[in-house]
Amino acid sequence: MSHETPRPWQPLLAVLSSILLLSCSPTEESTGESSKVVDHGTSQSGYSDKTTDTEEIVSAPSVPVTGAQLTFKVGSDIEPGSVDAYAVGYVDESKVVQIDDTTYQLEGVPAGEYDVIITAKKEGETIGKSGNSGYNVGIRMTRHVNNDDSGVEEIDLPYTGSISGRLEMVGVSAFDSIEVGLPGTKLVAMTPEKNGLYTLDNVPVGEHELRISQFENPEALELVSQVQEPDTTERLALSIGAEKNMMFFSTPNRPANLSGESFGDRIVLSWASGGAGTSGYLLVRSDGELEQLPTAGQLYEGQETLGNGSILYLGSDLYYIDSTVESGSSYTYTLFAYNEKKLYSEPLSKIETAARNPDLAKYYRIYFNSTASDCGGYDTTEVQELRFYIDGQWLSNDFSEETRVKIDSQTYEGLIGANRARVSASSVYNDAYAVYFAFQSNNNAWSAASSVFRSSSPFDVKSADSIYIELEFPEGPKALMGMEILGGEPPFYSDCAPDNFYLARSQDGSSWTPVAGSNRQVSTANESYRYHFSPPTVPLTPLDYKLSVNEGAVNHQWSSSLGTEIGYLLVRSTSPKPFEPSAGVVYDVGRHGDYEIVSWGKSLSATENGLLSDGSVYYYGLFSYDAAFNYSDSVLERAVPIAKDYYRYYRFVVDSVISGEILQLEQLELQFGGVWASDYSFSSEKGSIDSRPVTVTSSSTYNNLSSYAGHFVFSDNDREFWRSGKYFESEQFSSHDGIRGGEYIELDFGLLGAAISGYRVFGNDAVNAFGFPSQGEFNAIPDKVHMERSQDGSTWDIIPGSYNDNALFVWTTQEW
Repeated sequence: MSHETPRPWQPLLAVLSSILLLSCSPTEESTGESSKVVDHGTSQSGYSDKTTDTEEIVSAPSVPVTGAQLTFKVGSDIEPGSVDAYAVGYVDESKVVQIDDTTYQLEGVPAGEYDVIITAKKEGETIGKSGNSGYNVGIRMTRHVNNDDSGVEEIDLPYTGSISGRLEMVGVSAFDSIEVGLPGTKLVAMTPEKNGLYTLDNVPVGEHELRISQFENPEALELVSQVQEPDTTERLALSIGAEKNMMFFSTPNRPANLSGESFGDRIVLSWASGGAGTSGYLLVRSDGELEQLPTAGQLYEGQETLGNGSILYLGSDLYYIDSTVESGSSYTYTLFAYNEKKLYSEPLSKIETAARNPDLAKYYRIYFNSTASDCGGYDTTEVQELRFYIDGQWLSNDFSEETRVKIDSQTYEGLIGANRARVSASSVYNDAYAVYFAFQSNNNAWSAASSVFRSSSPFDVKSADSIYIELEFPEGPKALMGMEILGGEPPFYSDCAPDNFYLARSQDGSSWTPVAGSNRQVSTANESYRYHFSPPTVPLTPLDYKLSVNEGAVNHQWSSSLGTEIGYLLVRSTSPKPFEPSAGVVYDVGRHGDYEIVSWGKSLSATENGLLSDGSVYYYGLFSYDAAFNYSDSVLERAVPIAKDYYRYYRFVVDSVISGEILQLEQLELQFGGVWASDYSFSSEKGSIDSRPVTVTSSSTYNNLSSYAGHFVFSDNDREFWRSGKYFESEQFSSHDGIRGGEYIELDFGLLGAAISGYRVFGNDAVNAFGFPSQGEFNAIPDKVHMERSQDGSTWDIIPGSYNDNALFVWTTQEW
């Protein structure tokens, strides 16, 4: 399988040498191809536009001059007094003196060899090109300025040309930080347009050094490219070679919302990205204001100090725990963002004071006192997902296959946020319900052993405090101040959910103390229950903010942190400068200065249409607010709502099934460019989706029977589905079977291609053809899938954001 390889970081400052040659006469029609400026030895390049010169360069042999002067003669068609001449790099020192109507002298520079530029206005010709004006003919040439009498050189001045090109930029396309010019000359430099296009007009014919520079750029690269002299019959400027791109990088924006919270002998700092190509952060602690800024181009890896400050952190995380503070002491923290070119943002500082916190513990247990039902006669309880509020943040878990470590038969180690955590349980039904499933964001669940709860209401635990999940933080104590829990196992055992539970803490793993405010008697079935042990007094930053982007459209979704917030404010701008709401102010939807209020109110989602799709970058800030309109810190995102690329081939890949040897997939729906398809028409493998012709095949079918063919996933008949051949390795009582290849449905959209942006999928309802529950069909339900795409049908790329590891016995949606 092929994966896209990111482009290498390119130097910020490139120097191109381009020889501009002559083009067609103003009276002739120009039909030539654009001239390409090429360098075969690097992945950077630009391209020059065709020139507009009308004559060939005719130069007599060089004639030495006297007194460190260069004397030259121009044609009689040159307007007297319009001639200018100077040595490149000596603009201020150079002087031009008119001898007669056609003879001039360049003086003011020491004897030696120079690149000399001569410009003038030819009589009767219209001038006034953008950027550089006052002339319409000119040449750049290398000449000796001598002290001896070397005579007069006759110079034929050709019409001027132009240099054009296009730049690309990683991160936010801040082309206003770029300047394109010809150093050492009088020619006016320019800033590229917002799409990266640039044109330098009225450029004298000859070889030029083109400089593309950027603020604080620490590197430079010279690229030599030639525009060849045109054929005298075609009178067009042509070149040889392929067009390439030039890559630049914007300085990162300053990070946002640096906040700190003291927990015992630690201060927890968190922040938000300012965008603009940020790849990491440098955090420095000092006594008082930091007296030195980081140097552009230097990465402070392995370095302990910066001026009067101590370097605490260098990396890409959005938080840091400072565990080296002293109780009662105050510290100044200064944060910088940096990009791949080691360019640093403006600093962001905050003063914090360390305090003691008695809520720290190394061990925690969640005790389950009762469950919602008899759980289908199993008399147990199940938990799909747990999440915790630690160090002032709601943290996500990572107990994925790549991260998870099995310590013993019942204990697994993974990550809760950035914290190493070991999880175990008092009992487990079997390996298909291992405790780590409660720490994954899918619908696989942990289940306690059967017959541990009573079989009648209130379905309480048979032995007090006997059923629990335990957490250990081996790297040091943590303060758990809130919890989110989702119980049950839909669709068959959604009511096997705990409805009475509490949290306890321990310093040694043997003596346990209930955590005040953690006891709850609520339903955790079908919808997660999130709460703080001590009610917050301020609105908290929204959680799980996600964007899905299509041409001219952005969809936003988020969830509540359950502070004092009663609503949410979503703001858009075309500037990376974050919006700063004022406390007590109500912001209605609409324009407010440089910002657009997209959404205001209780909704946890918003949809925008009609946005520019020309590569424009939109910046978003999401806030929560309380009844007094106090606003939380923001969470920041950016979007470029351009059209998604079209591909001819797609694959819907099943990586694993619940616990069987085959897979069964009942229904699949697709989204194209943000719009869900509604019309699926198939009588064979060739059919259409919303009038898009498509051929659907599968990697295998059960016993090669056409009645189980792949195209049946687009049928709304419950009795029609795709069933694969026997390709998955089955292991009894173990979820995610068969991760050794992956069966797939392949879609060929022909030469027109398609731009798929999401899918909705349903595995099956585990009911056989007679309407009865079937263990075999339950085992065949996929529980990990993704999509791939290809232009040629042989090289495949995984679509970022397409993975989903939910068991597909319920409809599941994935968008990117």
